[in-house]
Amino acid sequence: AMKDARLTDIATLETVTVALHLSNGRRGDTLLTVRSPSGTAIPLLTHRPRDDSRDGLVGWTVSTCGFWGEPILGNWTLCISNH
Repeated sequence: AMKDARLTDIATLETVTVALHLSNGRRGDTLLTVRSPSGTAIPLLTHRPRDDSRDGLVGWTVSTCGFWGEPILGNWTLCISNH
């Protein structure tokens, strides 16, 4: 029988997913980076010069496998800025 997974049973990551509901100016200028407790920084959104929409990032989901194998415990940081 399969054992129920608990947070204490999970030691390392596979994927980090972020659900976004951001209102901002020009969407293509929004930059998102996630930093792990060990200091690894992975960009989720970079500058997109052709994305002139002003609709924001409402209902967007972004993800990365760039933290594969990193420990999950500690402080994770989502950095949001404009280009």
